Amino acid sequence: MDQYETYDEVWCIGDNSESWPMWRNDSNNSGASEVGPSELNLRWSFETNGGVGSTPVVADGRVYFGSQDKNVYCINADDGRFYWSFATEARIKSSLAVSDGKVYVGPDDGNVYCLDAITGSVIWETFAGGFVEAAFKAVTGVRSSPIVVKDRVYVGSLDANLYCIDANNGDVVWTYETGGYITASPAVSNGAVYITSMEPNSGILYKIDADDGSLIWSCEIPYVIAQDRGKDMHASPTVGEDMVFVAANKQNYYGINIETGDIEWTYVTTEGTEGIGGYLIASPAYHDGQVYVVDMFFITALDATNGEVIWKSWIGTELYTTPTYGGGNIYVTTDRRFVYVLNATDGNRLGFFDTTSNSWSSPSVCGGLVYFGCNDGKVYCVDGKTTIKGQIYVEFDKTTVQKGNTVIACGQLDPAIPYVPVTVTVSNPNGNTQTMEVTAQSNGMFSFEYTPDINGVWTATLRCSGSTYMMQTVEKTFTVSDQAPAETEQPSTPEEQEPTQPEDSVTSTNDIPLYAGLAIVAVVVIVVVYLFIKRRPQGSQIVITE
Repeated sequence: MDQYETYDEVWCIGDNSESWPMWRNDSNNSGASEVGPSELNLRWSFETNGGVGSTPVVADGRVYFGSQDKNVYCINADDGRFYWSFATEARIKSSLAVSDGKVYVGPDDGNVYCLDAITGSVIWETFAGGFVEAAFKAVTGVRSSPIVVKDRVYVGSLDANLYCIDANNGDVVWTYETGGYITASPAVSNGAVYITSMEPNSGILYKIDADDGSLIWSCEIPYVIAQDRGKDMHASPTVGEDMVFVAANKQNYYGINIETGDIEWTYVTTEGTEGIGGYLIASPAYHDGQVYVVDMFFITALDATNGEVIWKSWIGTELYTTPTYGGGNIYVTTDRRFVYVLNATDGNRLGFFDTTSNSWSSPSVCGGLVYFGCNDGKVYCVDGKTTIKGQIYVEFDKTTVQKGNTVIACGQLDPAIPYVPVTVTVSNPNGNTQTMEVTAQSNGMFSFEYTPDINGVWTATLRCSGSTYMMQTVEKTFTVSDQAPAETEQPSTPEEQEPTQPEDSVTSTNDIPLYAGLAIVAVVVIVVVYLFIKRRPQGSQIVITE
């Protein structure tokens, strides 16, 4: 029987079920996942040209999100590598949804888009009220995010309508008109859609039939009028325990009977030194009988059946984003450049991660990784592992090559991680790319060769990253032409020529490639020896464990 040995690999047999495909992971808006890290260490970050308040969604090894630079982005979930972007007509403040190979974008610019998840090309575009100028008192921008259930897309719009759209062709199946702006994202559960609207005199929670758009019941959510007298009600409904959990514009959370629409309990948030706190932008999160809410400067866990406090955890800063449950932990981004992880049982703080700016993006948790956006324009991926970081060193045997000839490259990973894949992407002058993968040897050395077929400047991009290591991406260029590379040495005059060597020591022109290859190997060996000596006092060799 054949035997195989693998190193630092993850094998998946069957479907990869690890995903966070929409704003709060599921159509109930629970904001819960089964696995999450207790410590937070940077895995990678990806930078856009605007703040990212969109919650990243994850599906099939890719991360999708919107930015306030008006673009939708698709990047690699493992290392943050860019795949594609799609330009809209407005800053994107909503989150996306992914289902059956399609990406759905909410109506931030007044249209709902369906994109191909692999290429980013438009499948359909549906008018959803057009762009609406709306001024709100709350500092954070919130827009309704699409929720996909089976072949329907549900999303609210600033034109006061809730839309139900065919997920396959973009046809509007039905609309339900409310009496005010909708910035909340709908929850869809057991054939019903729950949505809140900012009406003139109070907020309203609607329960609507998911099939035909008919009203089942509505519940008034009274405004709390204080200080600036604003009526912004941005928090989205969450379904759990035969209840719907919603927030008023300020101060109050409600537990509402899912069958009757009656308010079963009210939780009044903590008051600060200046009285009632700011707007309740964050939505409730739910898992296993507990509701997690933003409570002034606290994260508070409530009993879902009666609204009684189970625990309160002091964060000490302004909180505008929905907490997320993941594998026994609670994750929360803050307005003061910190992301915290709390124990979901008692609220004790387990760890934190600091960024360069505040965050208005709720975390998503998928496959033991935490993803969130930040107002510094970046999306971050953090995990609980200590990541080995290093460099890729690589040299070509020549920087100018004749078309049709082969260029040879030798490289070294520092630190020397054995048997890991190095991805090489070669780009020709026309922008076309070809990707190959080579495996590092036990000492971290690797090599590859390539035969270019058109003239111009070529670029080779090398990447090497895994669950416990990440090397800095490196680029090298070489030039291809019809002519053979010119000799760099000037011919000597007869007086300057060296005496002729004996015949048995003359180097054949056929041996030149051999000596060039040996020279490259010698250079790499020197680099390896130097790096070994440099690192030697720092301890023993690195052992990678999963």
